[in-house]
Amino acid sequence: MKTKFIFMLFLAGILPFQAYAQITLNLFMKERGARIDSLHYGIFFEDINHAADGGLYAELIRNRSFEDCDSALVYWSLKSTHASADMELVDDDLMNPVQRKALKVKIASVGKFGKVEVANEGYWGINAVKGRKYILSFWAKADGYKGTICASLQNKAGTATYATAKVAGKLKGGWRKYTAEFCSDTDDAQARLVLSMERPGIVYLDLVSLFPPTFKDRENGCRPELAQLLADMKPRFMRFPGGCFVEGEVIGGKLEQFKWKKSIGPIEERSSHVNVWRYPVSNGLGYHEFLQLAEDLGSTPMYVTNVGVWHGGFAPHDSIEWYVQDALDAIEYANGDITTKYGAMRAANGHPEPFGMYLIEIGNENYQKNVKQQSDHYPERYIQFYRAIKERYPEMVIIGNVDAFDFNPKWRNNHPVDYVDEHYYRNPRWFIDRYRKYDSYDRRGPKVYVGEYAVTKECGTNGNLNAALGEAVFMMGMERNSDIVKMNSYAPIFKNENEARWNPDMIHFNSGEVFVTPSYHVQQLFATHVGDYNVKCVEENNIYPVENAPVKHTVDSVLRVTDNPLRYTSVKRFRYSKDKEGIKLYFHHKGSDDYGVWHLGADHNKRYNLEFHRKGEVSTLAYKYNGVLEEGKWYDARIEVKGDLVLCYLNDELIHQVNLYPEQWVYTSASVTADGATGYLKLANPTDKSVIIDINFKDVKVKQVELIRMCSGKGTDENSMENKECVKPVKKGTFPVSDGKLKLTVPAFSLDIIKINKI
Repeated sequence: MKTKFIFMLFLAGILPFQAYAQITLNLFMKERGARIDSLHYGIFFEDINHAADGGLYAELIRNRSFEDCDSALVYWSLKSTHASADMELVDDDLMNPVQRKALKVKIASVGKFGKVEVANEGYWGINAVKGRKYILSFWAKADGYKGTICASLQNKAGTATYATAKVAGKLKGGWRKYTAEFCSDTDDAQARLVLSMERPGIVYLDLVSLFPPTFKDRENGCRPELAQLLADMKPRFMRFPGGCFVEGEVIGGKLEQFKWKKSIGPIEERSSHVNVWRYPVSNGLGYHEFLQLAEDLGSTPMYVTNVGVWHGGFAPHDSIEWYVQDALDAIEYANGDITTKYGAMRAANGHPEPFGMYLIEIGNENYQKNVKQQSDHYPERYIQFYRAIKERYPEMVIIGNVDAFDFNPKWRNNHPVDYVDEHYYRNPRWFIDRYRKYDSYDRRGPKVYVGEYAVTKECGTNGNLNAALGEAVFMMGMERNSDIVKMNSYAPIFKNENEARWNPDMIHFNSGEVFVTPSYHVQQLFATHVGDYNVKCVEENNIYPVENAPVKHTVDSVLRVTDNPLRYTSVKRFRYSKDKEGIKLYFHHKGSDDYGVWHLGADHNKRYNLEFHRKGEVSTLAYKYNGVLEEGKWYDARIEVKGDLVLCYLNDELIHQVNLYPEQWVYTSASVTADGATGYLKLANPTDKSVIIDINFKDVKVKQVELIRMCSGKGTDENSMENKECVKPVKKGTFPVSDGKLKLTVPAFSLDIIKINKI
């Protein structure tokens, strides 16, 4: 009896927490709802923040083909000891037509004990690890040089050597590939590779490559610790290669785009290009490697194809046959029999069996209302791809774009589509307020793939706990509506700490270290703790208490918005003045930092915005483009609030209709496996108060539960390279359930994953 009493104190959290509410959850595990698609949780890879070169791609040499800059030699240096030498880039007599540059090292003289060293610094250092084997390869030819080349790993200053290997045989007159292996005897994340020569003559070098061990021991593969973090997420699918990366841009007078056919085959036959994020990419992590990685992760590959649109321009929509054929060829490479042209290429590249790709997205964010935002005749472009692909590959699931800047995007045409891809980047409150976003979606419309979403504002330096909890609440809403939302993926994944182009990101790294954000933990926990069907969960007393303040009404007024406006819910007879930023109407005013506002003539009289301000955070509930007020014209405007429904009228025309749901203490989703043996209950408490929850298992006998909890003292807490585990999930243990009841204290700023084990 005493043991049971102590256990209940611990589980309820009475000792460590002060609870501010008591909530009841009635769980009906036999009352199944929508099936949760096997593809529900996935990942999206884009080469941003050096996510590929200098990141997931395990290559350690930067500017390995000497083409990262047309005129200057970057990331390489020359040192002569008791010798005279110089080096330069050359563009003639190259190893093959794909290569544009090579390195020429001219050694005029070498004295006794002299040497010439060509060094590469890697991607902000080469990670030398004690006992680790490295594989070196390079292409070289000699002109009057009669010696060999010695390779070594050295410290940054060149005063210590960790590993050495002499390349077998003397250099030949023509281009030839040379290889060597060596093992480091020291740990140093800031090491460099050095190639040493000891005789006079001329040496030409190209495609110098150094690989550590890779994920799954794949040749030309991935950095193991980064790939393993992806594997730990158990992704159902992998979207690649972008993102904006797919679209490309005209840089230096040249259209720089990812072309999958230039990213397959031997690495010396692949051409590099400049990323839309403005750094060179080697295409070493190419189309084949993406497909192979997806297979190694146990996920379904999903290819995003270009529709003839790039940043700042586009091909005419009636002249995109090349792009359509390129997509068909990509599918053939992934799935075609080895008797086909591209199926044979796949087999020659080491994978005779088809990869089984059946997901393809037509374009990336190319269906905006504003054509200047990488959008031009998207429906006309889309249908050409759809018809060509479905005719040849009817099994393909085709995903279309919708407006990535719309809060409630629509498929604005009559073309058939399997899924539409929605993108959301907002603050934590916006995501929390969208917990019920998909409850009201038309079940007869297209299914939804939320391909990119993340908290990108008010998220701290690297991505804090508040951000992760906001995303978790939104994900619960997607999971609860899995009949509509079939797939989702956070974006982006990777960030090299030395050169960031986007923030936040789930996985941070440098040459030797890695840490993950709370958002990574949420993604990993959700994907690995989900059943096959949603189940019924009835909540009681789960409304966060607020006190309404009085709201003023006005009639027959000519309004002028000031820096400190009065709170109006309706106005009659107002006129717009172009020297003011529109008219603001207020509703649900609960205090100085908790209210709704309808802003007419916002953004310099370009649109109508319906916003909700809560605790200093602003969520846009709806907006209307081309919301223009005519100067001098008289208007009537009113807001009607009927329970959760907000209706906004301008001159008696309904402009907005949205549901405004009350703030909750906790947010939930519940699911069960197909065999009924295991259930999962997710609980998120994004508030700054702890709550007690009584969980009642109403229709099944539950033996025990397992609890995983992620929480911290403050919602602003986050991880960093110096404090990698400030916020992380903790297994709290296994607890018995007595008479179908479980009492649990859920702390502030927390996520609980409860695994339900039935008898």
